[in-house]
Amino acid sequence: MSRTRAVRAASLAVAAMSMTALGTGTALAGNNDGAPGSGSFAPEDEGADSPGGAGPVSAGSASSKAARCQDADGLFLKTYKAVHYKGRTAELQTEALDDQQAIGYAKDIATGDTVYVLRSKKKYEMENEPQYFKEIKGGHVGCSRTADWFEANIKDYVTSPAVQLQIPGKNLSHAVKMCVAPQEGGLKCQKKWVVDHK
Repeated sequence: MSRTRAVRAASLAVAAMSMTALGTGTALAGNNDGAPGSGSFAPEDEGADSPGGAGPVSAGSASSKAARCQDADGLFLKTYKAVHYKGRTAELQTEALDDQQAIGYAKDIATGDTVYVLRSKKKYEMENEPQYFKEIKGGHVGCSRTADWFEANIKDYVTSPAVQLQIPGKNLSHAVKMCVAPQEGGLKCQKKWVVDHK
């Protein structure tokens, strides 16, 4: 085996162990209005409420998690200004062609950094231009992924699983936003929720 293949095999083995240890693709649910870090949102502890009574955040059933945390298929493009925080650059990206999914994307990351994508439970009627809201009503759900060694050191970016954006065949879209949480602490989110346009 060549040295390059040996290094690649070792990197993949470490990445697989990191993914198992860190747990990727976490589902989130916030039952109160507000942004992550405001007491109504926190990463879940697989089926438990968030620590300290900061607001109920539960995994729900495996089928409900699968329904809201989807594989991100297709080409995704930045749709809102980037968030810069502790050396990380994070952005909300939406599907370029069908506009049915949205993801959180973060680059210049370290192992243990987490990227979140949130979507409103409520559906909004789309207009000709995107709509922006400081707050939403009806709560939100979301997904996250924590960067493993491979994502941080080889790829240098991490993406969350996708959440639904537009509703196929209807003039409706969920409001979406993203957040980034560096492994050394802190959390920064987009200032506004975004509703897609026609």
